[in-house]
Amino acid sequence: MVKIKSIKGIFLVLIFLTLSPISYANVLTNPGFESGEDSWYNWDDGNGTNSGVISGEYIHEGQSSAGKEISGLGSGAFGQIIPVNPGETVKVSAWIMSPDSGVLSNGAEAYVRIEFWDGMAPLGSGHAESIRINKATKWVKLKASGKAPSGATEARVLGFARGSTNESKGKVYFDDFEVNIEKQSQKRKGGEKYEKVTSN
Repeated sequence: MVKIKSIKGIFLVLIFLTLSPISYANVLTNPGFESGEDSWYNWDDGNGTNSGVISGEYIHEGQSSAGKEISGLGSGAFGQIIPVNPGETVKVSAWIMSPDSGVLSNGAEAYVRIEFWDGMAPLGSGHAESIRINKATKWVKLKASGKAPSGATEARVLGFARGSTNESKGKVYFDDFEVNIEKQSQKRKGGEKYEKVTSN
């Protein structure tokens, strides 16, 4: 047990406890695609070069994963929309792989992305991405973290696949997403709690 020998020490501990981030458990619905595309949207940019399916061929856990096949220049993603408030930190992780039989090549890549929107359009700041994979890869956990800027009402969590050339090709699979939202809390005098919200 740690003993605090001064009023100053007690004060510092209280400051630490009251300013520590409050973290919420995984806020995603159907994070491992066990219910198919339920709660997810399957998007591509209209070029017809980024098809997506729910598959049981390659899985990290459970029975399903979300697969994207890249066949040229274009982008696509599996995404889910989460309500947020300015100042909240969104932390995302997901498991991603690319099999030897459909190796990402010629500028094909995949990653985790967070976009902040005002409900109508993406905002100009706050977006975040994980590192990118661009070759045959066993299951690897990728992470990204972003802080919701002023005006943000939602975060879009994306398993993103992209072909940067007409020759880009390959397959990628996403599974077991996890999203946590953190916010700072603080106490007023008298013990009343309020949320400390900041913006970029």
